[in-house]
Amino acid sequence: MVNIRCGNPKCKKTLKVNVEALDSKNPLVRCPACKKVSKVKVPAKSKNKVWLIRHTENLPTKTFDLKIGKNTIGRKAMDPSYSIPDIVITKDEDQWISRGIHCSLEVQINNDEISVILSDNSSTNGTFINEKVYRLNPGDEEYIEDGETIQVGRTKFVLKTDHKVKSSQEASTVVQNSRYSQTIIM
Repeated sequence: MVNIRCGNPKCKKTLKVNVEALDSKNPLVRCPACKKVSKVKVPAKSKNKVWLIRHTENLPTKTFDLKIGKNTIGRKAMDPSYSIPDIVITKDEDQWISRGIHCSLEVQINNDEISVILSDNSSTNGTFINEKVYRLNPGDEEYIEDGETIQVGRTKFVLKTDHKVKSSQEASTVVQNSRYSQTIIM
């Protein structure tokens, strides 16, 4: 939803508009107050998309959209002093993920190139990449690429970008059709 102003200079009411539902060739909006129809400028869609697909035994596959900038993974805690992560994994899903922020993924876009940097947030049970038995140390930062698997607690995620697939649904299907990576037992 985007806020726009009515095109009627006498009205200028602020309207909440779902720009994705508009006709991209002729985006028209009718003001509910004055009934004036105005053409609106539709913001360009970001063509760079990054997803994290949960791909863990005994859990349903789930897709998370990553935003440009910092994305955090963890478990919500009852203690309000803990930060609430962007991607919340419940205790029922994985008791081994740290409360608050377990790890973060920094998504950067430069000249249509996507970089994703993974870092651990001093988690108890570690963050691992591609079935490697060594864990990231607090403060370590590692670039991860499309198709690589990260393990947080006992939950595994696969990174997918729009450079290899066209949609989140296709990303999920590709990951579902791949083999499960080995779980590293802490």
